[in-house]
Amino acid sequence: MLGYFSRKGIKFDPSLHRFPDINVDSIAKNLRLEKRGREDGKKNIPTSEQTTLTRAELDAVQEISNLRKEALNNFDDEMATYRTRISDAQSDSTEIKLKIADGVSKLQQLEDQEDNHLDTSRDRVQGFQMKLKHFQTKNQLVGPPRDRTPLYFTASLILFLFFIEGIINGQFFAERHDLGLVGGVGQALMISLVNIAIGFLSGIMTRYKNLKGLFHRIIGLLSLSLWLAVVLAFNLAVAHFRDALEYESWNGALSSAVANTLTAPLNIGSLESWMLFLVGCFITGVSFLKGYSQLDPVPGYNNLWNSVENSISEYAELYEEAAETLNNQFQSQKDELRQEVEARRSNLRSAVAAVNSRGSLSNNLTTFLNSIENCANQLIRIYREANTVARSEPVPSYFNTDHKFEFVDFSVSKEDGLKTGFVEAEIHKMEALMNMGVERLTRAQKRSLQAFSTVQDVKAGRTDRKSRESNQELENLLSEINAPSLRASKNTEVLTPEDTEKEKPKKTRKTPAAKTKITKKRAEKMPLFDDESEEKGEL
Repeated sequence: MLGYFSRKGIKFDPSLHRFPDINVDSIAKNLRLEKRGREDGKKNIPTSEQTTLTRAELDAVQEISNLRKEALNNFDDEMATYRTRISDAQSDSTEIKLKIADGVSKLQQLEDQEDNHLDTSRDRVQGFQMKLKHFQTKNQLVGPPRDRTPLYFTASLILFLFFIEGIINGQFFAERHDLGLVGGVGQALMISLVNIAIGFLSGIMTRYKNLKGLFHRIIGLLSLSLWLAVVLAFNLAVAHFRDALEYESWNGALSSAVANTLTAPLNIGSLESWMLFLVGCFITGVSFLKGYSQLDPVPGYNNLWNSVENSISEYAELYEEAAETLNNQFQSQKDELRQEVEARRSNLRSAVAAVNSRGSLSNNLTTFLNSIENCANQLIRIYREANTVARSEPVPSYFNTDHKFEFVDFSVSKEDGLKTGFVEAEIHKMEALMNMGVERLTRAQKRSLQAFSTVQDVKAGRTDRKSRESNQELENLLSEINAPSLRASKNTEVLTPEDTEKEKPKKTRKTPAAKTKITKKRAEKMPLFDDESEEKGEL
Protein backbone atom coordinates (compact mmCIF):
# COMPACT_ATOMS: atom_id res chain seq x y z
CA MET A 1 0.00 0.00 0.00
CA LEU A 2 2.74 2.40 0.80
CA GLY A 3 5.15 1.63 -1.99
CA TYR A 4 8.63 1.93 -0.65
CA PHE A 5 7.71 1.10 2.97
CA SER A 6 5.96 -2.10 1.91
CA ARG A 7 8.91 -3.12 -0.21
CA LYS A 8 11.53 -2.40 2.42
CA GLY A 9 9.60 -3.76 5.38
CA ILE A 10 9.05 -0.35 7.01
CA LYS A 11 5.29 -0.86 7.54
CA PHE A 12 2.80 1.71 8.70
CA ASP A 13 1.63 0.22 11.99
CA PRO A 14 -0.60 2.76 13.73
CA SER A 15 -2.12 2.13 17.13
CA LEU A 16 -4.11 4.28 19.47
CA HIS A 17 -1.04 6.10 20.77
CA ARG A 18 1.86 5.72 18.35
CA PHE A 19 2.86 6.21 14.74
CA PRO A 20 5.88 4.72 12.93
CA ASP A 21 9.38 6.15 12.88
CA ILE A 22 10.72 7.24 9.49
CA ASN A 23 14.24 6.36 8.37
CA VAL A 24 15.21 9.35 6.23
CA ASP A 25 18.56 7.88 5.17
CA SER A 26 16.91 4.70 3.87
CA ILE A 27 14.38 6.67 1.87
CA ALA A 28 17.06 8.95 0.45
CA LYS A 29 19.18 5.98 -0.53
CA ASN A 30 16.24 4.21 -2.15
CA LEU A 31 15.32 7.34 -4.16
CA ARG A 32 19.01 8.07 -5.00
CA LEU A 33 18.42 11.69 -4.02
CA GLU A 34 22.09 12.62 -3.57
CA LYS A 35 23.12 11.07 -6.90
CA ARG A 36 20.20 12.61 -8.74
CA GLY A 37 20.98 15.97 -7.14
CA ARG A 38 24.55 15.88 -8.48
CA GLU A 39 23.38 14.79 -11.91
CA ASP A 40 20.76 17.54 -12.09
CA GLY A 41 23.26 20.07 -10.70
CA LYS A 42 25.78 19.38 -13.45
CA LYS A 43 22.99 20.15 -15.93
CA ASN A 44 21.95 23.24 -13.89
CA ILE A 45 18.56 21.66 -13.28
CA PRO A 46 16.52 23.35 -12.03
CA THR A 47 17.26 26.69 -13.64
CA SER A 48 17.78 29.77 -11.55
CA GLU A 49 14.37 31.13 -12.54
CA GLN A 50 12.45 27.87 -11.90
CA THR A 51 9.87 27.94 -9.09
CA THR A 52 8.55 24.36 -9.15
CA LEU A 53 10.03 21.24 -7.62
CA THR A 54 12.11 18.87 -9.69
CA ARG A 55 11.18 15.28 -10.35
CA ALA A 56 13.47 14.01 -7.60
CA GLU A 57 12.00 16.47 -5.09
CA LEU A 58 8.50 15.47 -6.09
CA ASP A 59 9.38 11.80 -5.59
CA ALA A 60 10.60 12.55 -2.06
CA VAL A 61 7.48 14.57 -1.28
CA GLN A 62 5.26 11.84 -2.73
CA GLU A 63 6.83 9.13 -0.56
CA ILE A 64 6.19 11.17 2.56
CA SER A 65 2.76 12.28 1.32
CA ASN A 66 1.64 8.67 0.93
CA LEU A 67 2.56 7.92 4.52
CA ARG A 68 0.89 11.13 5.69
CA LYS A 69 -2.30 10.28 3.80
CA GLU A 70 -2.43 6.78 5.30
CA ALA A 71 -1.97 8.21 8.78
CA LEU A 72 -4.82 10.68 8.27
CA ASN A 73 -7.11 7.96 6.89
CA ASN A 74 -6.45 5.73 9.87
CA PHE A 75 -6.97 8.67 12.18
CA ASP A 76 -10.36 9.34 10.58
CA ASP A 77 -11.32 5.67 10.97
CA GLU A 78 -10.33 5.64 14.64
CA MET A 79 -12.21 8.88 15.31
CA ALA A 80 -15.30 7.52 13.58
CA THR A 81 -15.11 4.46 15.82
CA TYR A 82 -14.82 6.68 18.90
CA ARG A 83 -17.78 8.79 17.81
CA THR A 84 -19.83 5.63 17.33
CA ARG A 85 -18.93 4.40 20.80
CA ILE A 86 -19.86 7.72 22.37
CA SER A 87 -23.07 7.90 20.35
CA ASP A 88 -24.02 4.39 21.48
CA ALA A 89 -23.35 5.31 25.08
CA GLN A 90 -25.45 8.46 24.83
CA SER A 91 -28.39 6.60 23.28
CA ASP A 92 -31.37 6.02 25.54
CA SER A 93 -32.40 2.74 27.14
CA THR A 94 -35.27 2.08 24.76
CA GLU A 95 -33.75 -1.21 23.63
CA ILE A 96 -33.72 -2.55 27.18
CA LYS A 97 -37.31 -1.49 27.76
CA LEU A 98 -38.26 -3.12 24.48
CA LYS A 99 -36.58 -6.31 25.66
CA ILE A 100 -38.65 -6.26 28.86
CA ALA A 101 -41.90 -5.52 27.04
CA ASP A 102 -41.09 -8.13 24.42
CA GLY A 103 -40.42 -10.70 27.13
CA VAL A 104 -43.74 -9.97 28.83
CA SER A 105 -45.57 -10.16 25.50
CA LYS A 106 -43.90 -13.46 24.60
CA LEU A 107 -44.93 -14.91 27.94
CA GLN A 108 -48.50 -13.76 27.24
CA GLN A 109 -48.45 -15.34 23.77
CA LEU A 110 -47.00 -18.54 25.17
CA GLU A 111 -49.66 -18.53 27.88
CA ASP A 112 -52.43 -18.32 25.27
CA GLN A 113 -50.78 -21.01 23.17
CA GLU A 114 -50.37 -23.43 26.07
CA ASP A 115 -53.84 -22.63 27.39
CA ASN A 116 -55.28 -23.62 24.02
CA HIS A 117 -53.48 -26.94 24.35
CA LEU A 118 -54.92 -27.40 27.82
CA ASP A 119 -58.45 -26.46 26.78
CA THR A 120 -59.12 -29.77 25.04
CA SER A 121 -57.83 -31.79 27.98
CA ARG A 122 -59.70 -29.58 30.45
CA ASP A 123 -62.93 -30.04 28.47
CA ARG A 124 -62.43 -33.82 28.53
CA VAL A 125 -62.02 -33.75 32.30
CA GLN A 126 -65.09 -31.59 32.68
CA GLY A 127 -67.15 -33.85 30.42
CA PHE A 128 -66.18 -37.04 32.23
CA GLN A 129 -66.74 -35.42 35.63
CA MET A 130 -70.23 -34.36 34.61
CA LYS A 131 -71.04 -37.88 33.43
CA LEU A 132 -69.68 -39.39 36.64
CA LYS A 133 -71.59 -36.96 38.82
CA HIS A 134 -74.81 -37.62 36.93
CA PHE A 135 -74.23 -41.39 37.20
CA GLN A 136 -73.58 -41.18 40.96
CA THR A 137 -76.63 -39.01 41.53
CA LYS A 138 -78.89 -41.24 39.48
CA ASN A 139 -77.75 -44.45 41.17
CA GLN A 140 -77.27 -42.92 44.64
CA LEU A 141 -73.57 -43.75 44.75
CA VAL A 142 -71.00 -42.25 47.11
CA GLY A 143 -67.25 -42.63 46.99
CA PRO A 144 -65.06 -44.51 44.54
CA PRO A 145 -66.07 -47.85 43.00
CA ARG A 146 -64.70 -51.19 44.05
CA ASP A 147 -61.29 -51.82 42.55
CA ARG A 148 -61.10 -54.19 39.63
CA THR A 149 -59.83 -57.61 40.67
CA PRO A 150 -56.43 -58.25 39.11
CA LEU A 151 -56.76 -60.18 35.89
CA TYR A 152 -54.06 -62.68 36.79
CA PHE A 153 -55.95 -63.61 39.99
CA THR A 154 -59.22 -64.12 38.08
CA ALA A 155 -57.53 -66.19 35.39
CA SER A 156 -55.74 -68.31 37.99
CA LEU A 157 -58.97 -69.01 39.85
CA ILE A 158 -60.84 -69.96 36.67
CA LEU A 159 -58.09 -72.31 35.57
CA PHE A 160 -58.01 -73.87 39.02
CA LEU A 161 -61.76 -74.48 39.00
CA PHE A 162 -61.56 -75.74 35.43
CA PHE A 163 -58.99 -78.39 36.18
CA ILE A 164 -60.43 -79.36 39.60
CA GLU A 165 -63.86 -80.03 38.16
CA GLY A 166 -62.35 -81.77 35.15
CA ILE A 167 -60.28 -84.12 37.31
CA ILE A 168 -63.06 -84.88 39.82
CA ASN A 169 -65.75 -85.44 37.21
CA GLY A 170 -63.29 -87.28 35.01
CA GLN A 171 -63.10 -90.01 37.66
CA PHE A 172 -66.86 -90.52 37.40
CA PHE A 173 -66.85 -90.73 33.60
CA ALA A 174 -63.69 -92.81 33.28
CA GLU A 175 -65.39 -96.08 34.23
CA ARG A 176 -67.75 -96.01 31.26
CA HIS A 177 -65.62 -94.20 28.67
CA ASP A 178 -63.88 -96.18 25.94
CA LEU A 179 -60.65 -94.22 26.49
CA GLY A 180 -60.73 -94.69 30.23
CA LEU A 181 -59.39 -91.90 32.47
CA VAL A 182 -58.17 -89.75 29.57
CA GLY A 183 -61.54 -89.87 27.85
CA GLY A 184 -63.39 -89.28 31.11
CA VAL A 185 -61.26 -86.26 32.03
CA GLY A 186 -61.68 -84.80 28.54
CA GLN A 187 -65.45 -85.17 28.78
CA ALA A 188 -65.45 -83.62 32.25
CA LEU A 189 -63.34 -80.64 31.11
CA MET A 190 -65.90 -79.80 28.47
CA ILE A 191 -68.65 -79.87 31.09
CA SER A 192 -66.50 -77.75 33.43
CA LEU A 193 -65.92 -75.15 30.70
CA VAL A 194 -69.67 -74.79 30.19
CA ASN A 195 -70.31 -74.42 33.94
CA ILE A 196 -67.58 -71.81 34.40
CA ALA A 197 -68.57 -69.77 31.33
CA ILE A 198 -72.24 -69.71 32.22
CA GLY A 199 -71.54 -68.81 35.85
CA PHE A 200 -68.99 -66.06 35.13
CA LEU A 201 -71.03 -64.34 32.40
CA SER A 202 -74.24 -64.60 34.41
CA GLY A 203 -72.51 -63.03 37.41
CA ILE A 204 -71.42 -60.05 35.29
CA MET A 205 -74.90 -59.58 33.81
CA THR A 206 -76.68 -59.96 37.16
CA ARG A 207 -75.01 -56.75 38.38
CA TYR A 208 -77.40 -54.73 36.22
CA LYS A 209 -80.10 -55.25 38.84
CA ASN A 210 -78.18 -52.70 40.98
CA LEU A 211 -78.74 -49.92 38.44
CA LYS A 212 -81.70 -47.61 38.76
CA GLY A 213 -84.31 -48.11 36.10
CA LEU A 214 -86.76 -50.87 35.32
CA PHE A 215 -85.02 -52.02 32.17
CA HIS A 216 -81.71 -52.59 33.93
CA ARG A 217 -83.39 -54.38 36.82
CA ILE A 218 -85.20 -56.70 34.43
CA ILE A 219 -81.93 -57.55 32.69
CA GLY A 220 -80.22 -58.26 36.01
CA LEU A 221 -83.00 -60.39 37.48
CA LEU A 222 -83.54 -62.19 34.20
CA SER A 223 -79.84 -63.03 34.06
CA LEU A 224 -80.00 -64.41 37.60
CA SER A 225 -83.10 -66.46 36.88
CA LEU A 226 -81.77 -67.85 33.63
CA TRP A 227 -78.53 -68.76 35.31
CA LEU A 228 -80.27 -70.70 38.05
CA ALA A 229 -82.51 -72.48 35.59
CA VAL A 230 -79.76 -73.32 33.12
CA VAL A 231 -77.31 -74.42 35.79
CA LEU A 232 -79.79 -76.72 37.49
CA ALA A 233 -81.02 -78.17 34.22
CA PHE A 234 -77.54 -78.64 32.79
CA ASN A 235 -76.05 -80.29 35.87
CA LEU A 236 -79.12 -82.51 36.38
CA ALA A 237 -78.77 -83.60 32.77
CA VAL A 238 -75.10 -84.41 33.40
CA ALA A 239 -76.06 -86.48 36.47
CA HIS A 240 -78.73 -88.40 34.51
CA PHE A 241 -76.21 -88.88 31.72
CA ARG A 242 -73.84 -90.48 34.25
CA ASP A 243 -76.63 -92.81 35.43
CA ALA A 244 -77.60 -93.80 31.90
CA LEU A 245 -74.04 -94.80 31.11
CA GLU A 246 -74.44 -97.67 33.58
CA TYR A 247 -76.68 -99.60 31.19
CA GLU A 248 -76.58 -97.78 27.83
CA SER A 249 -74.09 -96.65 25.24
CA TRP A 250 -72.91 -93.02 24.99
CA ASN A 251 -75.44 -92.05 22.35
CA GLY A 252 -78.28 -93.82 24.08
CA ALA A 253 -77.32 -92.37 27.46
CA LEU A 254 -77.47 -88.85 26.03
CA SER A 255 -81.08 -89.32 24.84
CA SER A 256 -82.12 -90.91 28.11
CA ALA A 257 -80.50 -88.10 30.13
CA VAL A 258 -82.51 -85.43 28.32
CA ALA A 259 -85.77 -87.36 28.69
CA ASN A 260 -85.21 -88.11 32.40
CA THR A 261 -84.28 -84.48 33.12
CA LEU A 262 -87.58 -83.32 31.66
CA THR A 263 -89.79 -86.02 33.21
CA ALA A 264 -88.09 -86.93 36.52
CA PRO A 265 -85.31 -84.41 37.21
CA LEU A 266 -84.60 -85.56 40.78
CA ASN A 267 -84.70 -89.28 40.04
CA ILE A 268 -80.93 -89.79 40.17
CA GLY A 269 -79.96 -93.36 40.93
CA SER A 270 -76.32 -93.27 42.16
CA LEU A 271 -74.19 -91.38 44.65
CA GLU A 272 -71.57 -90.69 42.00
CA SER A 273 -74.16 -88.93 39.86
CA TRP A 274 -75.29 -86.77 42.79
CA MET A 275 -71.67 -85.89 43.48
CA LEU A 276 -71.27 -84.93 39.83
CA PHE A 277 -74.34 -82.67 40.13
CA LEU A 278 -73.12 -80.99 43.32
CA VAL A 279 -69.58 -80.41 42.01
CA GLY A 280 -70.96 -78.80 38.85
CA CYS A 281 -73.27 -76.53 40.86
CA PHE A 282 -70.44 -75.56 43.18
CA ILE A 283 -68.06 -74.70 40.34
CA THR A 284 -70.61 -72.62 38.46
CA GLY A 285 -71.65 -70.92 41.71
CA VAL A 286 -68.06 -69.86 42.44
CA SER A 287 -67.72 -68.66 38.86
CA PHE A 288 -70.94 -66.67 39.23
CA LEU A 289 -69.68 -64.93 42.38
CA LYS A 290 -66.36 -64.21 40.72
CA GLY A 291 -68.05 -62.63 37.72
CA TYR A 292 -70.32 -60.60 40.02
CA SER A 293 -67.39 -59.26 42.10
CA GLN A 294 -64.84 -58.83 39.31
CA LEU A 295 -65.86 -55.16 39.00
CA ASP A 296 -67.97 -52.82 41.11
CA PRO A 297 -71.47 -54.19 41.69
CA VAL A 298 -72.81 -51.24 39.66
CA PRO A 299 -71.99 -51.75 35.96
CA GLY A 300 -70.21 -48.85 34.26
CA TYR A 301 -69.06 -47.22 37.52
CA ASN A 302 -65.47 -48.42 37.13
CA ASN A 303 -65.22 -47.22 33.54
CA LEU A 304 -66.54 -43.75 34.30
CA TRP A 305 -64.32 -43.37 37.34
CA ASN A 306 -61.25 -44.53 35.41
CA SER A 307 -62.07 -42.15 32.56
CA VAL A 308 -62.06 -39.22 34.98
CA GLU A 309 -58.80 -40.35 36.59
CA ASN A 310 -57.09 -40.88 33.23
CA SER A 311 -58.23 -37.51 31.90
CA ILE A 312 -56.91 -35.79 35.04
CA SER A 313 -53.57 -37.56 34.66
CA GLU A 314 -53.40 -36.45 31.04
CA TYR A 315 -54.16 -32.87 32.08
CA ALA A 316 -51.49 -33.03 34.80
CA GLU A 317 -48.86 -34.02 32.22
CA LEU A 318 -49.89 -31.20 29.89
CA TYR A 319 -49.92 -28.76 32.81
CA GLU A 320 -46.38 -29.72 33.80
CA GLU A 321 -45.22 -29.33 30.20
CA ALA A 322 -46.87 -25.90 29.97
CA ALA A 323 -45.33 -24.75 33.25
CA GLU A 324 -41.91 -25.99 32.13
CA THR A 325 -42.28 -24.20 28.79
CA LEU A 326 -43.17 -20.95 30.56
CA ASN A 327 -40.25 -21.33 32.96
CA ASN A 328 -37.85 -21.93 30.07
CA GLN A 329 -39.19 -18.87 28.26
CA PHE A 330 -38.85 -16.83 31.44
CA GLN A 331 -35.23 -17.89 31.89
CA SER A 332 -34.51 -17.18 28.22
CA GLN A 333 -35.99 -13.67 28.44
CA LYS A 334 -34.07 -13.02 31.65
CA ASP A 335 -30.81 -14.09 30.00
CA GLU A 336 -31.50 -11.89 26.97
CA LEU A 337 -32.19 -8.95 29.27
CA ARG A 338 -28.92 -9.50 31.12
CA GLN A 339 -27.03 -9.73 27.83
CA GLU A 340 -28.59 -6.45 26.67
CA VAL A 341 -27.60 -4.74 29.92
CA GLU A 342 -24.08 -6.13 29.66
CA ALA A 343 -23.86 -4.83 26.10
CA ARG A 344 -25.00 -1.42 27.35
CA ARG A 345 -22.36 -1.43 30.06
CA SER A 346 -19.75 -2.45 27.51
CA ASN A 347 -20.79 0.51 25.36
CA LEU A 348 -20.30 2.79 28.33
CA ARG A 349 -16.83 1.39 28.98
CA SER A 350 -15.95 1.78 25.31
CA ALA A 351 -17.25 5.34 25.33
CA VAL A 352 -15.10 6.30 28.29
CA ALA A 353 -12.09 4.61 26.69
CA ALA A 354 -12.86 6.51 23.48
CA VAL A 355 -12.97 9.85 25.29
CA ASN A 356 -9.62 9.14 26.92
CA SER A 357 -8.07 7.81 23.73
CA ARG A 358 -9.15 10.59 21.39
CA GLY A 359 -6.93 13.16 23.03
CA SER A 360 -3.91 10.87 23.00
CA LEU A 361 -4.52 9.92 19.38
CA SER A 362 -4.93 13.56 18.36
CA ASN A 363 -1.76 14.66 20.14
CA ASN A 364 0.23 11.78 18.68
CA LEU A 365 -1.02 12.57 15.20
CA THR A 366 0.00 16.21 15.59
CA THR A 367 3.50 15.13 16.61
CA PHE A 368 3.63 12.62 13.76
CA LEU A 369 2.54 15.16 11.12
CA ASN A 370 5.10 17.68 12.33
CA SER A 371 7.84 15.05 12.20
CA ILE A 372 6.76 13.80 8.80
CA GLU A 373 6.93 17.34 7.38
CA ASN A 374 10.45 17.68 8.77
CA CYS A 375 11.34 14.35 7.16
CA ALA A 376 10.10 15.59 3.80
CA ASN A 377 12.24 18.72 4.07
CA GLN A 378 15.27 16.65 5.13
CA LEU A 379 14.93 14.54 1.99
CA ILE A 380 14.59 17.65 -0.15
CA ARG A 381 17.68 19.22 1.48
CA ILE A 382 19.76 16.12 0.69
CA TYR A 383 18.89 16.58 -2.97
CA ARG A 384 19.40 20.36 -2.93
CA GLU A 385 22.77 20.25 -1.17
CA ALA A 386 24.13 17.76 -3.72
CA ASN A 387 22.59 19.84 -6.52
CA THR A 388 24.11 23.10 -5.21
CA VAL A 389 27.63 21.68 -5.03
CA ALA A 390 27.51 20.30 -8.57
CA ARG A 391 25.86 23.22 -10.40
CA SER A 392 27.69 26.17 -12.09
CA GLU A 393 24.76 28.58 -12.01
CA PRO A 394 23.06 30.17 -9.03
CA VAL A 395 20.44 28.07 -7.27
CA PRO A 396 16.77 28.98 -7.71
CA SER A 397 15.22 31.06 -4.99
CA TYR A 398 12.76 28.34 -3.88
CA PHE A 399 15.73 26.25 -2.64
CA ASN A 400 15.63 28.42 0.47
CA THR A 401 11.94 27.62 1.10
CA ASP A 402 10.73 24.62 3.13
CA HIS A 403 7.95 22.44 1.77
CA LYS A 404 4.63 22.75 3.58
CA PHE A 405 1.86 20.17 3.46
CA GLU A 406 -1.76 21.26 3.33
CA PHE A 407 -3.17 22.07 6.76
CA VAL A 408 -5.69 19.55 8.12
CA ASP A 409 -8.01 20.44 10.99
CA PHE A 410 -8.50 17.34 13.10
CA SER A 411 -9.18 18.95 16.46
CA VAL A 412 -11.63 17.16 18.76
CA SER A 413 -14.91 18.97 19.16
CA LYS A 414 -16.31 19.40 22.64
CA GLU A 415 -19.69 18.54 21.21
CA ASP A 416 -18.45 14.97 20.85
CA GLY A 417 -17.71 14.77 24.56
CA LEU A 418 -19.47 12.68 27.21
CA LYS A 419 -21.38 14.12 30.13
CA THR A 420 -19.51 13.60 33.36
CA GLY A 421 -22.60 12.57 35.31
CA PHE A 422 -24.06 10.61 32.43
CA VAL A 423 -22.02 7.44 32.87
CA GLU A 424 -22.68 7.17 36.60
CA ALA A 425 -26.37 7.84 36.07
CA GLU A 426 -26.48 5.29 33.26
CA ILE A 427 -24.87 2.63 35.45
CA HIS A 428 -27.50 3.16 38.13
CA LYS A 429 -30.13 3.20 35.43
CA MET A 430 -28.89 -0.13 34.11
CA GLU A 431 -29.17 -1.69 37.58
CA ALA A 432 -32.64 -0.22 38.07
CA LEU A 433 -33.80 -1.38 34.66
CA MET A 434 -32.38 -4.85 35.31
CA ASN A 435 -34.22 -5.14 38.62
CA MET A 436 -37.38 -3.72 37.10
CA GLY A 437 -37.16 -6.08 34.13
CA VAL A 438 -36.69 -9.20 36.27
CA GLU A 439 -39.53 -8.10 38.55
CA ARG A 440 -41.86 -7.45 35.60
CA LEU A 441 -40.95 -10.75 33.95
CA THR A 442 -41.51 -12.58 37.24
CA ARG A 443 -44.93 -11.01 37.59
CA ALA A 444 -45.77 -11.91 34.01
CA GLN A 445 -44.64 -15.49 34.60
CA LYS A 446 -46.73 -15.84 37.76
CA ARG A 447 -49.70 -14.28 35.99
CA SER A 448 -49.33 -16.77 33.14
CA LEU A 449 -49.09 -19.75 35.49
CA GLN A 450 -52.11 -18.54 37.46
CA ALA A 451 -54.12 -18.43 34.23
CA PHE A 452 -54.03 -22.22 34.06
CA SER A 453 -56.36 -24.43 36.07
CA THR A 454 -54.15 -26.35 38.46
CA VAL A 455 -54.39 -30.10 38.90
CA GLN A 456 -55.95 -29.51 42.33
CA ASP A 457 -58.60 -27.30 40.72
CA VAL A 458 -59.35 -29.96 38.14
CA LYS A 459 -59.62 -32.71 40.75
CA ALA A 460 -61.97 -30.52 42.78
CA GLY A 461 -64.14 -30.02 39.71
CA ARG A 462 -63.14 -26.37 39.18
CA THR A 463 -62.46 -26.82 35.48
CA ASP A 464 -64.14 -23.66 34.17
CA ARG A 465 -61.81 -21.38 32.19
CA LYS A 466 -60.42 -18.71 34.48
CA SER A 467 -61.62 -15.15 34.09
CA ARG A 468 -59.52 -12.95 31.83
CA GLU A 469 -59.74 -9.88 34.03
CA SER A 470 -55.96 -10.14 34.24
CA ASN A 471 -55.70 -8.75 30.69
CA GLN A 472 -56.07 -5.31 32.25
CA GLU A 473 -53.23 -6.24 34.58
CA LEU A 474 -51.11 -7.07 31.53
CA GLU A 475 -51.87 -3.67 29.99
CA ASN A 476 -50.93 -1.95 33.25
CA LEU A 477 -47.72 -3.97 33.36
CA LEU A 478 -46.74 -2.94 29.83
CA SER A 479 -47.59 0.69 30.66
CA GLU A 480 -45.25 0.56 33.65
CA ILE A 481 -42.47 -0.78 31.44
CA ASN A 482 -42.92 1.87 28.76
CA ALA A 483 -43.31 4.73 31.22
CA PRO A 484 -40.18 6.94 31.40
CA SER A 485 -39.96 6.56 35.16
CA LEU A 486 -36.20 6.26 35.20
CA ARG A 487 -34.16 9.07 33.71
CA ALA A 488 -30.49 9.89 33.75
CA SER A 489 -29.35 12.92 35.72
CA LYS A 490 -29.03 16.01 33.53
CA ASN A 491 -25.44 17.06 34.10
CA THR A 492 -24.45 19.68 31.54
CA GLU A 493 -20.70 19.31 31.96
CA VAL A 494 -19.04 17.63 29.02
CA LEU A 495 -16.08 15.34 29.39
CA THR A 496 -13.48 15.88 26.67
CA PRO A 497 -9.94 14.57 26.24
CA GLU A 498 -8.62 17.79 27.78
CA ASP A 499 -10.84 17.25 30.83
CA THR A 500 -9.50 13.76 31.30
CA GLU A 501 -5.98 15.13 31.34
CA LYS A 502 -7.01 17.78 33.88
CA GLU A 503 -8.65 15.18 36.07
CA LYS A 504 -5.48 13.16 36.46
CA PRO A 505 -4.34 13.65 40.06
CA LYS A 506 -0.96 15.24 40.61
CA LYS A 507 1.55 13.19 42.52
CA THR A 508 1.84 15.54 45.50
CA ARG A 509 1.36 14.85 49.12
CA LYS A 510 -1.94 16.13 50.47
CA THR A 511 -3.23 16.50 53.99
CA PRO A 512 -6.51 14.83 54.94
CA ALA A 513 -8.21 18.20 54.79
CA ALA A 514 -6.93 18.83 51.32
CA LYS A 515 -8.13 15.42 50.23
CA THR A 516 -11.57 16.23 51.61
CA LYS A 517 -11.71 19.47 49.70
CA ILE A 518 -10.63 17.81 46.51
CA THR A 519 -13.25 15.14 46.93
CA LYS A 520 -16.00 17.71 47.39
CA LYS A 521 -14.70 19.81 44.54
CA ARG A 522 -14.74 16.85 42.19
CA ALA A 523 -17.99 15.38 43.49
CA GLU A 524 -19.77 16.36 40.32
CA LYS A 525 -16.81 15.37 38.19
CA MET A 526 -16.06 11.87 39.42
CA PRO A 527 -13.71 9.59 37.48
CA LEU A 528 -15.77 7.46 35.15
CA PHE A 529 -13.83 4.28 35.84
CA ASP A 530 -11.05 3.27 38.16
CA ASP A 531 -9.25 0.05 38.89
CA GLU A 532 -11.08 -0.57 42.14
CA SER A 533 -14.53 -0.13 40.68
CA GLU A 534 -13.76 -2.44 37.77
CA GLU A 535 -12.38 -5.12 40.08
CA LYS A 536 -15.55 -5.00 42.13
CA GLY A 537 -17.66 -5.27 39.02
CA GLU A 538 -19.59 -2.07 39.82
CA LEU A 539 -20.00 -1.32 36.15
